[in-house]
Amino acid sequence: AAAAPSAPPSIAVVGASGDIGGGLVAALLARGIPVTAVVRNPAGLEVAGGSGMVTAKKASITDADLKGLREALKGAEIVVTCSGTSALPSGKWKGGNTPEKVDGDGLENVAKAIDWSTTKKVVVLSSIGVTRPGEFPFPILNLFGVLDAKRRGELALEAACEANGVRCVLVRPAQMVPGEGKMAPGVTSPCVARGDVLKGSVSRPNVVDALVQSVVTELPLEAGEAVGIDFSVVTKPGTPWSEETWKKELTALTKPEVVLRLAFASVNRENLTTWLQRWAATVISSGALFPPLPMAVRHDPQEGGVRLSFVSADVTGNVTLLGKLEAGLTAEDDEGGPALVVTRFPATLTKPLPGEDQILEKLKEDLSRVAPAN
Repeated sequence: AAAAPSAPPSIAVVGASGDIGGGLVAALLARGIPVTAVVRNPAGLEVAGGSGMVTAKKASITDADLKGLREALKGAEIVVTCSGTSALPSGKWKGGNTPEKVDGDGLENVAKAIDWSTTKKVVVLSSIGVTRPGEFPFPILNLFGVLDAKRRGELALEAACEANGVRCVLVRPAQMVPGEGKMAPGVTSPCVARGDVLKGSVSRPNVVDALVQSVVTELPLEAGEAVGIDFSVVTKPGTPWSEETWKKELTALTKPEVVLRLAFASVNRENLTTWLQRWAATVISSGALFPPLPMAVRHDPQEGGVRLSFVSADVTGNVTLLGKLEAGLTAEDDEGGPALVVTRFPATLTKPLPGEDQILEKLKEDLSRVAPAN
């Protein structure tokens, strides 16, 4: 007999009565996925279709007493936070619902209230600019601290996810179009990028899609992998993405970035691997690079290549690993032919490590003398 289809995961949406939260709930219901809607006022919850699959639970993320919030999130396998308030003073701040209280304290309370014995994924609706509040135009948006508060809340949830080995997905939409949230005709295609890097505008449908796909796309954690994924989303000219495209794009966010690929017509694998390991020992450890690297880089031979670990130490001697580069040849049966590939870890890094560009330039320069690339 055919195996029975697996039951959909239990999903709790915090802030389900808002524009985006409500849109997310409706989209999940349209897929036949039941939802627990965590709201302050269950009586005022309006759901477009599928109301029989919605369980409304009363809780406020700003309450100091976490009993109600813990009860609302109990047993949830996926928790999505869509709560927020206006960046500038407005009627939404009534009752003390400021960014500091909602985006900061509120998400910290969610981190404390989640049932970590059952929750396997946390999806957070955040914003672009959170990690770069000093970059124009974000100082204007951050006049009353909304980006700082969001960052505080993010860090609390990321830390809790890290401590419990749970996937954390930060969705960073650009400025959302007001009203119905639709762009000009023909401008309906989402564009995503790893990290807090994009600028522009985004349609509300694209934001809801990004949240839905973050919920339904399998993003399993590999051993030793960082739990966090964060991506920016804007809207560009073009058509909406298919389910397959969304899955491909989100899955790619979990993969470390290839920062250098040098292809060869032919190569002696053993000789090049030996050269690469000796090169690292000579160039990295001998101080041959000028100017000197801005931080310590440790080199370790590994099968088929070398690993470069970028570390920093504080005045007490505590050493922190910031990231690493792994260099080695592609598999012998790789369709693209033999190539030296350098990959940056972990996948959450969105910018080069200190001194990375200098190392890669030196590697290309020295390698061109012994094994010219195609």
